[in-house]
Amino acid sequence: MPTLGIVAAGVFDGAVLRVLARKCREDVKPVFRQCGGSVSNRLGKVVRIVHELKRVAKADAIVIVEDAEQENPHEVRDKIEQRLNSEGPASGRRPVTVVVAVQMMEAWLLADRDAVASVVGSRVKLPEFNQPEKIRHPKQELTRLLSKAKISYTSQQAARLADAADVRLIRERCPSFERFCEAVSQL
Repeated sequence: MPTLGIVAAGVFDGAVLRVLARKCREDVKPVFRQCGGSVSNRLGKVVRIVHELKRVAKADAIVIVEDAEQENPHEVRDKIEQRLNSEGPASGRRPVTVVVAVQMMEAWLLADRDAVASVVGSRVKLPEFNQPEKIRHPKQELTRLLSKAKISYTSQQAARLADAADVRLIRERCPSFERFCEAVSQL
């Protein structure tokens, strides 16, 4: 069973990314480490986490996931990759892939309307999000939809949404998620 190291900002990310990694590849063992804030702003810590995942967790590959947060996703990825390359952890036999979720990971969760409906129930009229990466603030939108059903957005609810989601639909509607799945599948 290959081990996938996943690095992202916080607890919600870890809850979702572990579930989605297993949905992209059933035999993967995801090991999550949070950097406690934006990856872009904590690159020194991210580099240390990458080294730890390679050395201690024996990760076969590592995926770093960052939210674009209204920034150009290519520029965000380039900034992270440049720092990683200057520190050296991206080289060697264990690949490191940077994935920038557009605008943020919650867009991936909104891609499957049926998954959201399975959590909020029939009480909430849901729009069809055919292009969820175009939603300016997907976390706010998801929180708003959940609150209409009197459900708080927690890491448990985020994992529940990820578990209910159809990965094929997310891949189709969210190009940034496709990069995540490709990294997981290529282990």
